[in-house]
Amino acid sequence: MATDNTNNKQAGDLLYEQVYVPVFFQKLAEFGLTPQTPAQAESLLKQAQMIRRANAIQTTKEAAASGDPLLIAEQRLAAHLNQLVGTQDDQDAISKFAADLAKARPDLAKAAIEYQNAQAQEILAQQS
Repeated sequence: MATDNTNNKQAGDLLYEQVYVPVFFQKLAEFGLTPQTPAQAESLLKQAQMIRRANAIQTTKEAAASGDPLLIAEQRLAAHLNQLVGTQDDQDAISKFAADLAKARPDLAKAAIEYQNAQAQEILAQQS
């Protein structure tokens, strides 16, 4: 099991570094924001993570305030998915970049499959 977790982390790290980060900075560049130093780049990545977490927390609070269990479940799922994949525009850009990169880098395609399989196994284990 520890090996599965290690492989999952390695696959996730590879996808993050080779797919998410380049797409993230490409999107920022479209808005005229380009980090000038590694410290600025790291700061922007941390800020994006904090914004996603804050959004997920706020969405969950709003759903809980409604008292509707189905709405709460929907909002939690939407918040979780948003945290995982971002907006649809983000997802489209990442998907295109990933497809192009998978053709050029089979190791990334393999990492994506391993990561997806590990995530599926984790979900199934939580349901048991």
